[in-house]
Amino acid sequence: MSAALCTVLVVIALLYWGTYESLISTWRRSDTFTHCFLIPPICLFLIWSARDRLAAEPTRVSFAGLAAVLLASFGWFLAGLADVQVGQQLAAVFLLPATVVALFGASVGRQIAFPLAYLVFAVPFGEFLIPTLVDFTASFTVGALRLTGVPVVREGAYFSIPSGDFEVAKACSGIRYLIASAAIGVLHAHLSFRAPWKQVLLVAVYLVAAVIANGVRAYGIVMIAHLSDMQLAVGTDHLIYGWIFFAALMALMFTGAHFFADTPLGSAVVATRSRGGGALPLRSRSKILTGSALLLVLAFAAVGPLLLEWRTRDVASGGVAPVSLPTSIAQWKGPRAREVAEAPIANSGSAEAVALYESTEGTVQLEIVTRPLGVSNPDIIGMAASRLRPDGWQVLETGRARVDAGSAPQEVVLRSHGEDRVVWFWYVVGDSDAAADWHAKALETWQLLRGARARESLVLLSAQAGDPATARSTLRRFHRVASSAIDDCIVSRRGACATELSASP
Repeated sequence: MSAALCTVLVVIALLYWGTYESLISTWRRSDTFTHCFLIPPICLFLIWSARDRLAAEPTRVSFAGLAAVLLASFGWFLAGLADVQVGQQLAAVFLLPATVVALFGASVGRQIAFPLAYLVFAVPFGEFLIPTLVDFTASFTVGALRLTGVPVVREGAYFSIPSGDFEVAKACSGIRYLIASAAIGVLHAHLSFRAPWKQVLLVAVYLVAAVIANGVRAYGIVMIAHLSDMQLAVGTDHLIYGWIFFAALMALMFTGAHFFADTPLGSAVVATRSRGGGALPLRSRSKILTGSALLLVLAFAAVGPLLLEWRTRDVASGGVAPVSLPTSIAQWKGPRAREVAEAPIANSGSAEAVALYESTEGTVQLEIVTRPLGVSNPDIIGMAASRLRPDGWQVLETGRARVDAGSAPQEVVLRSHGEDRVVWFWYVVGDSDAAADWHAKALETWQLLRGARARESLVLLSAQAGDPATARSTLRRFHRVASSAIDDCIVSRRGACATELSASP
């Protein structure tokens, strides 16, 4: 059975090599996920520690395990259609424990349930928490500064004190500490505690301590810089200080939990030898049944890559004509900017149309990026992210716009040289609108599952003013009369609108 398992794992590694390679590449290039290199060795060590218990278990083909293999393979296929890399990585990692359970049975899976489940920490996810963590860290730091008598002015993630200006960047959000603390806390709870409520409590303490400690760290860095007249803790030294702070926090957590542990941490990782004195090979109930299971696992594992190849093989990859924008929408006259007849973006076959519309209520820039559905690198959501971080502009706020009717677009507030620009954006996939990124991904996946030859568009409205409130007011008036007209232009088979759109205000 060991040889059979090795064979299956090699074949799975070949089938999903691109996904596993992306995992390792992320571990290597991102400091946030460097600790993931330790996860597979930890899992293997824990499995090896249970070898004597495993030796006493006969192997039984698990139909639930076979179903899990098929589910993981199909999930990988869906994530591939949606171009969600983390979904593919999660499915590819889940495929490994599912294979073990399918070939060896549920009883073997129960013996090593923790190391199999612990593999989830090898998947680099959690970065969606960064905006929330940035906001908490900025609020904590500003609050601590005010409590200690330091005057401070805050705008989003930026704040100023008499000695200088600071930004809570993504690297300072605490995401590294939070993810690493989650991985360490779960392992520590498993090894040291038996009662589930104690395990959950310890993990919760790890997570809360990581978030609060990062706020304390950020406040300490600002204070060191302030008291040293911006000579200390403003470069590489503040990163070193951060990791020393984190190491001290982990040492404190281990020491504190030691006094309440059900099992001493050192003895918890020592393998318990069985009475037989030596590890025995797992006993197979039926060689014929095992061989059939082996073939089924390989067949089910191949379903995802085969489906993805079949469904994406004939997806249109040519360019698209841009949407032709109307010369006026109700009282808004335009376009005053050029329309780009064919503007490829990153060789993706995308096209772009840009225009300015004016009225007595202000000026709004309308930008529409259109691409064939299913052509990636970059996808439509990646295009939105790149356009919402222009050079020289600071991102002050993100959230949802407030509109009079219909689905609320996403909103980003930018600032440069005292001038604010508010951007509203949404997506049109096929014939449907989507304000949220996840909704757009779901619509993309559904269209591709149907084999539809459709296109998708990114719509951006932006207005510039001295303050966000004025820009929002301008956008709200334009959106009220123009949103439906814009969608009609995109959905139209001609990709064009009437010269005049007399939408009522």
